[in-house]
Amino acid sequence: MDYVKLILVVTWCLNYLTKVLHIYQFPLFFNIILILAFIWWFINEGTAYITFNNITLNGIYKSLYFTVIGFTFGFIFLGVVFKIQHWPFSNQLFVTGIFSAAVLLIVDYFLRK
Repeated sequence: MDYVKLILVVTWCLNYLTKVLHIYQFPLFFNIILILAFIWWFINEGTAYITFNNITLNGIYKSLYFTVIGFTFGFIFLGVVFKIQHWPFSNQLFVTGIFSAAVLLIVDYFLRK
């Protein structure tokens, strides 16, 4: 499975470089590879990662952790919707959601068994 993760990272970087350098046909090719690699990862490892069976938290901390996850996705979703509608505070909501998602990823790394 490490090869699939390596393919995801390398094709994402190559996709970015080809878009920046304006090489027109290659971003579509790299996007297709990215989608296929992500589907392969999700089928093999992604569903086991999402089940949350291996978190070391108990009691109130576990419910607090899931509450923060819910607020994070809520901030990101509302930030995107506000941005589409051109409403105020869309940037603040989206940045708060992305920042809390980054913090959750770091915390999640230490909470898994």
